[in-house]
Amino acid sequence: MDAGKQGLITVIVSSVLAVASFVAYWFQKSEPVVSRLDAGPVRCLIELKNYNDTSAVLITGFNYHLLKEFASDRDIDVTISLSDKFQSGLDSLKHGNVDILVLPFNDSKGLDSVLVSHPVDSQTVWVFRGDWKHELSEVNHWIRQVHRRDNFNRTRASFMKVYSPFRSRPREMLSPYDSLIRQYADSIGWDWRMMAAVIYQESHFHIEAQSHRGARGLMQMMPSTADTFGAGDLLDPEESIRAGAKYLEKLSYRYNRLAANRLERDKFVLAAYNAGGGRIRDCIIFARSMGIEPKEWNDIVSIIPHMQDSSTVAAVPEVKLGTFKGVETINYVNRVLALYNEFCRIAPKERK
Repeated sequence: MDAGKQGLITVIVSSVLAVASFVAYWFQKSEPVVSRLDAGPVRCLIELKNYNDTSAVLITGFNYHLLKEFASDRDIDVTISLSDKFQSGLDSLKHGNVDILVLPFNDSKGLDSVLVSHPVDSQTVWVFRGDWKHELSEVNHWIRQVHRRDNFNRTRASFMKVYSPFRSRPREMLSPYDSLIRQYADSIGWDWRMMAAVIYQESHFHIEAQSHRGARGLMQMMPSTADTFGAGDLLDPEESIRAGAKYLEKLSYRYNRLAANRLERDKFVLAAYNAGGGRIRDCIIFARSMGIEPKEWNDIVSIIPHMQDSSTVAAVPEVKLGTFKGVETINYVNRVLALYNEFCRIAPKERK
């Protein structure tokens, strides 16, 4: 083969290989990138410890709401939890135990080896592992879309614009959870504003609220009690409200025949919600031992001072839980009723 033909063949072969390589490159580039956000339940951790006890705004609730909205928009499952005081959210993220970490905006400055989203609001960002660039791009795109939605500012305001019930003018909403409260209050025949008063007294509408005794969520139920009423995740506003409503319904049934009227029944229910059904049972038994048939809550209030004396209580063996100071419970009932009256003033119309 002469040199000319050999050179031509070499050029042709080289050209074919170059075209093949170019085509392979573009095919590879055009293959869709599989997002790890769609691979299974996305594990989310909210670490806003600096806000939980000091901020009046419902910052944890707002991020919980947005994470759920993100999951709904993508048709994926998410698990959402709160970091505890012994847990480092960044370590959990870097070790692959968390997929999305919610941090205060200021705490995200200067972080290395991680990726930080656009601000979700003025106070928080979502953080990802360093190799999740594609997923970060998807989330940033979603955040921009959400900020442009017609209802975003209204929804954000429901979490961020707090108020004092005793100084507020009439308003359209009592909380971001009004629709849930109305739904489950209606299911048990309660005025939704009374249930809202219970929730405000218990948690001020903070889903992350937790007492030193271990009560959690909007309605501050003990996990064991909540589990009895079907709530496995008290961080979830709907589970917390649904379980709390079922508990209130059970207590309402208990005092329906005892109380003189519906309002008096509700007072007994509130007292039992605070002190426990066993304590109020003791109070009723003790009142009867004194010749009082308690039809009104004030009948119980009148005998509570006598229940502070151990010898007096010991004389009634049917009283199982011993002495009872009762001051906290009396104040609790008064406080919830005062809140209820204010909520009726602030939101005077029943909205369906």
